[in-house]
Amino acid sequence: MEENKILDLIAKKLSNECTAEELLQLNNWLEENKEHQLSYSIIEEYWENRSESQNKRAKQVHDRLFSRINNNTYNEKRKPLDYTKSTGTTWARLNIVTRFAAIFILVIGTTFLVTDINIVDDFEEKNIVEIIVKENEKGKKTQFTLPDGTKIWLNASSKLEFPKVFTGNSREVYLEGQAYFVVAKDTSKPFKVITNNLSTTALGTEFNISAFSDEDEIEIDLTEGKVLIQNTDEQQANKENILIPGKALHFNKLTKEITESKFDLKAATAWKDGIIYFSHASLYSVVDKLERWYGVNIQISGKLEKDWDYTGEFDNENLMNVLESISTVERFEFTLNKKEVLIKL
Repeated sequence: MEENKILDLIAKKLSNECTAEELLQLNNWLEENKEHQLSYSIIEEYWENRSESQNKRAKQVHDRLFSRINNNTYNEKRKPLDYTKSTGTTWARLNIVTRFAAIFILVIGTTFLVTDINIVDDFEEKNIVEIIVKENEKGKKTQFTLPDGTKIWLNASSKLEFPKVFTGNSREVYLEGQAYFVVAKDTSKPFKVITNNLSTTALGTEFNISAFSDEDEIEIDLTEGKVLIQNTDEQQANKENILIPGKALHFNKLTKEITESKFDLKAATAWKDGIIYFSHASLYSVVDKLERWYGVNIQISGKLEKDWDYTGEFDNENLMNVLESISTVERFEFTLNKKEVLIKL
């Protein structure tokens, strides 16, 4: 049976879309030999362990997979492997298990989990790199160190994904939310933070990234060193910016517009030291930050006559004290009941 037909059957089987006739065809193929069964078991294992947060990396993984195939082909002229064709001397030399796993990743890649595949020598040895996920709920902030020595401060409502061991020629992590990075220097392996449509690359530096999914803007603040910021969107892949200390990059997720400005160092970094800081903040900006910081739900009643322009800071204060202080300036009443807050304008 043709490889493309088998891959289609495997995809349907894993998606529970196989007809009875197609299921019979797949079972017949599996019974032909043990290599077919091994191919299927590898693909099935990847599929069953997939997660939505890791699907976005599938395309990058299979691109890297075939790049490594190109770098390790055995023909004397070392011509790149054309993986759009299933014929040819080089392709025929690949172990059947690797061939099926490789094509499957290419064909089903956009909905398929692969954490990392390392192909060596004759492509028969595979190492799956464990992905570690650090995730903070509302009201929780953490500090930890990555395998390379990079120090991370992760804010509330934020998540960072990174490999247990950095392999290859770069150190890539994936961020949702806000984190402050003190990057360990390694000129041979640039450090990359992937978030939404932006990739931030540094060799050794300190910077803050704020990229909450419920906010329209991503902000990157550079406090030390230098970073290269690239747009990973295919339509704007050639756009890149280099930041210098004291500068911030703003990326509007709706318009795709990129701007640069100076930034308030305290506003960008105070959170990692336990200080909640507001600078000319609107009502809803204050509410969003308080909800994340203290892990509460805030409701607003009444009519807002004039938007807030609130500035203030609180060093490890409890929520009651913070609300009392803000209410004195902005003139509102409030009630606090466990994790529920009602602001009466």
